Amino acid sequence: MAEATRLSPLARLGLAARIGETDAPLRLGWATPAAMLVVRGDPPADLDLPRDPNTVAGDNPRAFWLGPDEWLLVGDVDRAALGDAVAVDVSHARTVITVAGDDAVDLLAKACGLDFDESAFPVDGCAQSKVALTSALLHRTDTDRFELYVGRSYAVYLWQWLADAAAEFGYAVAGLDQSGGSSR
Repeated sequence: MAEATRLSPLARLGLAARIGETDAPLRLGWATPAAMLVVRGDPPADLDLPRDPNTVAGDNPRAFWLGPDEWLLVGDVDRAALGDAVAVDVSHARTVITVAGDDAVDLLAKACGLDFDESAFPVDGCAQSKVALTSALLHRTDTDRFELYVGRSYAVYLWQWLADAAAEFGYAVAGLDQSGGSSR
């Protein structure tokens, strides 16, 4: 059976036609990663899973700590390597919005109560929180770049909220990187 193509819920906003300069002080982008699995239980100890709260491990798949026995795996996952852990495919349920640039922290601080100081939220840290009243998993991929994993039902709302709040800084729409993340 052929795999269904995932189309971002943001596609209907015509964002591809609005891709702008990459040196704007703030860039909003989007991505639809190849695969996302929520894993619960007791996976084999040799898996590269983060064991400390709000941490990330690996590259492909990238593993996000969600709880003491819960992770989000993004990328290529060998399900056989998960042992007796329960894995639920949430690929079609979530999308990713990226926020990058010098004003990324200021924009996110308008929408979310997390402390974005790098000592509290370091690069490759993650946290689940409300962003503009929407539940999201935030991943800091660089000092001034974040990925927001959000339920696809809320993606358009969150994008429009962020774009409205970003107007005071000036922003551009970033291009989509087919590997699963927006271009920097």
